[in-house]
Amino acid sequence: MAIDYQEGRSQLRVPPSNLDAEESVLGAAMISADAVNTVMDHLDPSDFYKPAHQLIFEAIAELFDANQPVDAITVSDALGRREQLDRMGGIAYLAGLIDKVPTASNVDYYATIVEENSQRRRLLEASSAIGGLAFEDADIAEVMDQAEQAIYKVAEKRMGEGLVPVSPLINSTLEKIEELGVRGSDITGVPTGFKDLDRKLAGLHPANLVVIAARPSMGKSTLATNIAQNVAMKGHPVAIFTLEMSRDEVVQRLLCSLGRVDSQKLRTGQLGEQQWQRLATAAGTLFEAPIYVDDSASLTVTEIRAKCRRLKRQR
Repeated sequence: MAIDYQEGRSQLRVPPSNLDAEESVLGAAMISADAVNTVMDHLDPSDFYKPAHQLIFEAIAELFDANQPVDAITVSDALGRREQLDRMGGIAYLAGLIDKVPTASNVDYYATIVEENSQRRRLLEASSAIGGLAFEDADIAEVMDQAEQAIYKVAEKRMGEGLVPVSPLINSTLEKIEELGVRGSDITGVPTGFKDLDRKLAGLHPANLVVIAARPSMGKSTLATNIAQNVAMKGHPVAIFTLEMSRDEVVQRLLCSLGRVDSQKLRTGQLGEQQWQRLATAAGTLFEAPIYVDDSASLTVTEIRAKCRRLKRQR
């Protein structure tokens, strides 16, 4: 039977890893307190490819959490208490790790190599899981959502930047303030269309979460819909996720607001000629607006994020 060379080669491929970098990270952690702080901020045991290295890092993390010194003796003691010392090669292996460290000052670079290879392995696992989903006889929309969640789960570990010193942020912040001053407007973000609200918020800004809170039946949904409409009229894409209204109801509210048509008359269809004209004009304007509505039931935050990212890519 003929065997395709490329296929056979792919089956023998070893998952991405760099054992030299793993050894250097562990060795540096056992000779430098600063190195321990660095690797704890970057890595967790699962980032290491070699099982013995995972055990050693777990012991280092245990000592770090207990605010105890980290060196070959304390690590070997922690592994011995776990009855894992012999499984990873004994204290001689720990001593060998220390001897292999070129310099502890480069531990940040070594940790980055370990982390990136870990991300690649997770990506391979996710792609394998996605391949399995594709063969299942399930709803394709559900399969796509699960596939996106699998990929985003891999990316989540790299999303946070962690603690950042304030010094490098000062110049960029001052530049932004100067730019806003030159612009000469009180609205520095995306205007909501409500003047008093815009004066208070200076518009809507990236990375900000704005919560509309009030007692039941006080107009929260109407206000949110009006803001969405006003923002879209300025050319900014808007996604509306609604758990209490259908897509048709959302569109009806948008038409009523934009066309200044009584909602009760619209629901009953009892509209006069002038109101039909205003409604037709509103429909034409709304037709061109970049507004997207999703009334799927029981949406999770992860699903909403995935849908928004998909929409952004399509736009």
